[in-house]
Amino acid sequence: MERETMTSNNLTTREKDERIIKLTRAVELLQYEKSKSEFMRNFLVFIAKERPYEDFFADSVLFFRHEFKSAYAAFFLYNKENYNFTYLVGTGYKEETMPVIDESGSIIGETIHTQDTVIVNDIKERYFHFPLNQSPPETNVVCVPIYTKKKTLVLRIANVQDGNLFVALSTVLKSMANIFAQTIDHIYENSINQQTIRGVQFTLSISRLLEKTLERREIIHRAFLKIAALSESTVQMIAVREGHSIVLIEKSLPDFYLGGSPAAHSVYLKNLMETFPDGVGFIENLHKMPRWSWSNIHYISINLVPLIIEQRVIGTLISISRDEPFGDSLRALFGLAAAQTSITLERAFYIHQQEEFATKDGLTGLFNRRMFDTLLASETAVSGRYHRPLSMIIMDIDHFKSFNDTYGHKTGDEVIQLVSNTIASTIRTSDRAFRYGGEEFVIMCPETNAENSALVAERLRQRIEQAHTKDKLRVTISLGVSEYIAGESTEAFTRRADALLYKSKESGRNQVSVG
Repeated sequence: MERETMTSNNLTTREKDERIIKLTRAVELLQYEKSKSEFMRNFLVFIAKERPYEDFFADSVLFFRHEFKSAYAAFFLYNKENYNFTYLVGTGYKEETMPVIDESGSIIGETIHTQDTVIVNDIKERYFHFPLNQSPPETNVVCVPIYTKKKTLVLRIANVQDGNLFVALSTVLKSMANIFAQTIDHIYENSINQQTIRGVQFTLSISRLLEKTLERREIIHRAFLKIAALSESTVQMIAVREGHSIVLIEKSLPDFYLGGSPAAHSVYLKNLMETFPDGVGFIENLHKMPRWSWSNIHYISINLVPLIIEQRVIGTLISISRDEPFGDSLRALFGLAAAQTSITLERAFYIHQQEEFATKDGLTGLFNRRMFDTLLASETAVSGRYHRPLSMIIMDIDHFKSFNDTYGHKTGDEVIQLVSNTIASTIRTSDRAFRYGGEEFVIMCPETNAENSALVAERLRQRIEQAHTKDKLRVTISLGVSEYIAGESTEAFTRRADALLYKSKESGRNQVSVG
């Protein structure tokens, strides 16, 4: 009887132990389910946040390292032509000791073969594992293939201390790889749109440089600062030809050297400029061309676009990409930047050239008719060549002859000075005002269409209507506004504006006509 009681008690204890084990396991499972849910929520919050494309990958590896509580996290770029992987960006890994990884025989390559996530709980079991020369060595690893529209990446996370957490989160990440790839594509496409916006803003800001300076070196310097801000992931330089020498006058990263060293830099630059004498060139991948390659694997592409004045190359904008080749959109953006800088330099050149002559009208201080003819030829040439807007405002003082006959030529001169002073104080620095003849004036408006020039004309009309001479005499003006049509002659352009001026006079004067 006593023996039966003892057996019953032992069974009860065993059952209790099993129940405790089951409950403990259930609690652990609940904890890992909670971790999976939290990871999924944090992941969705992370990818929903707007950020620059250049920052996304660096932010991502920090996020995954934090969530997995891992020692390592990194992205590797798959090179389809060479069947290998190169380290792109990561945290924990030592970049300087990272080898190029062959697709064959590596865990990371298995993701490409299977097109699936590979989870390795104990890396020692993979005797064929390709080591990454890291210290400490990897103990467990998950490799997730990320197929974007632009490239194939592998996210690698290693050395997660909690093995169960490692498996749980790796499984969730596997199911969300497509979402992650779509997010990368979305951010990239958004960055392209932002580049377009930056290009438009850049064009406007460079065209306004003429309001601050006409000096060539100063224009190049100010433009370069804006060019360097267009893309933080590139190195920018401007080299110019001075006689038989090539001089580097701007560089966005002081410690960067073409060829990898100060000694190689000048030779490399000279070879580059001689190879592309017209200033136009593109080397998509330096490391596939022994002539241009150097040891730093992170610099990939070189793009060259010219700076041109009067159809002569005076310098070259040289852009060097980091980590990945230049895309078409970024190259187009640099082309736009160089073209707009060239336009600004060419306008400054023409203005300097013309200021060497007697260009001013003695009575008003405005440019004279000779200057108008010369500058109109250069501005229409620039407008036609670069497809930029150009407008002209022609104006005439209403009833000036009668006014002059009534009050005399001295008072007539005062009226002309009143109008010219009002013009000078109303227009922008980049615009040019001329005394066209007698009581007729012209304003040339680069980078401005007819609609916006009409606003300037109307503002000027109102100010003159409100002004008066010393003797409290008031005058009004009639104005015509036209926009240059590519290919037409300067005479035709001027005649159209003049016809619009007479339309204003015939319609009652003191008004603006636009066409």
